[in-house]
Amino acid sequence: MKSTPSPYEAPLVAFDFSPLRDAVWKDAGALQSRDLGLGKASGGEIGARNLRSPDGAPIEQWPDTDDSVFRMLFLLSGTLTFDVEDGRTATLSKFDAIHLPLLERARNFRFADDFEAMDIRVPNFESALGPGDFSSIFQFDAPVGNDLGINRETPGNYQTGKGPRSFMRYRDLGSQGQTNGRIHIHLVKVDGAAPAGGTGWHYHSMGQLFYVLTGNGEISAVTRDIIPIGAGDAMCIGAGMLHNVSSFSSDYSVIELCLPADYDTIPASPPPA
Repeated sequence: MKSTPSPYEAPLVAFDFSPLRDAVWKDAGALQSRDLGLGKASGGEIGARNLRSPDGAPIEQWPDTDDSVFRMLFLLSGTLTFDVEDGRTATLSKFDAIHLPLLERARNFRFADDFEAMDIRVPNFESALGPGDFSSIFQFDAPVGNDLGINRETPGNYQTGKGPRSFMRYRDLGSQGQTNGRIHIHLVKVDGAAPAGGTGWHYHSMGQLFYVLTGNGEISAVTRDIIPIGAGDAMCIGAGMLHNVSSFSSDYSVIELCLPADYDTIPASPPPA
């Protein structure tokens, strides 16, 4: 997914695996959070976590706001309804995404009982993603219209082959334009039958976090050891790290964070046995 060299370096991201079976939920204001390992893998420079409402009780304003220069909320299940400044009401549903600061300006949040979301944030571009001109980055504001800039889960938002794999469908969540190419977040789904042999061994010129949304598969990263993965599992893979998704189900889908947005995918030989 790259035809010209990216002007940005990939941030240092170490390997990390955060399976759902080991999840530890902690209080995060009015919500509960589960860390997805990206903070540890990036030395605290970038964060990603799950959020859920333990009792579904409404809250007046979005909790745990900070000065992050980039932040996105992606709904994993349930719904989130809130009021915006002009008196309108908006609802996020499963697999919808929204860039903050819109949520930080909204009020009166109502959660479905099964609400769960993914919260991705970059506190500081300069330290996390390298030096550069940040004057035009993340000048996001909700456009005029009924959808308030929400990226919706609809079939029309997916394109087959719009990424490294011709057998995958990709849905761009809009972060590339908002971060001047430093961050790309997309959903990736198998298009039809999963190919025999999976992706094959390869590496990327970017660092990444992926989170399995549906289905299951098997991945090897750095070594030939096979790691079963399924819905709710998250993995961080740094630039240049060999990996191979050797098998996956026909309903396999992930949300993937790529740093930077422009990157190469390079086929490679397997690591030594």
